[in-house]
Amino acid sequence: MSLVYLVTRLPKLTLGGPAPITRAALISEARASLENHDLNEFERVAMLEEVEETVRTLHRAAETEAANKPAQLAAFVRTQRTRTALDRGPRDLPEWLLDPVGQHVLMRRYWQRLVQETQSERLRTYAQFHVNLEEALTGLRCQRENLSHTDFLEQMSGHFDSSARVIVDNYAQQQLGIGLRFAWWPRMLAALDQPDRVAAEQALDRLRFSALDDLEGISTFSVESVVATYFRLRIIERQSSWSSERGLEVLERVLRIPALERTIGDVT
Repeated sequence: MSLVYLVTRLPKLTLGGPAPITRAALISEARASLENHDLNEFERVAMLEEVEETVRTLHRAAETEAANKPAQLAAFVRTQRTRTALDRGPRDLPEWLLDPVGQHVLMRRYWQRLVQETQSERLRTYAQFHVNLEEALTGLRCQRENLSHTDFLEQMSGHFDSSARVIVDNYAQQQLGIGLRFAWWPRMLAALDQPDRVAAEQALDRLRFSALDDLEGISTFSVESVVATYFRLRIIERQSSWSSERGLEVLERVLRIPALERTIGDVT
């Protein structure tokens, strides 16, 4: 099979609509169709599946004695993982991904490596957008919750990009000192000002979808089209998982773990 064959089979994804394909099926088809550079780019992106499995494994470890014993916790992460659609064993995963640290640290490491290692300028631009958006959301939400600067720094541990450094230095300032830097800033603020959390997340997802249009670009038959589909599918699946029961489950889990482990958002 080929990239052209894969792209012609990709479903049309609509925000707010159903997911016509699972992430596992998309990953399987992409791995069967892509080759060489394109396959490397896609698998670099899909490594997010393994990052999230590390986070889920750490959540399971929190219910065991291994949680308070560093050596046992490290072993738990390696031996108690569930295989993802990437089907990688611990020996085939990078060491940074197996490190038993907080979710926000692992996610920042993932995006940092994507920015540094991708050969696609459009993908690099999208990754930088994602990092800037999520760091800004973290800063503004911490401000609105009146978190101290010390508690805020815990949430920002593992940051790497220039915007994050500005946010850390200007945490007490209105709009974190970066409000004029990004064209998408007014849309993000409007989303945060929504009185309903679900409506706010839906507005943020529309902003993310817009950025994925730029990632896809005008070249239909490109690996960027496949990657954009992967990220869009993640957003749609996340929205379809929203429910009051799910929200209570996440809240209970957050309240059971230390502050350093708490993050805006959730791994599903």
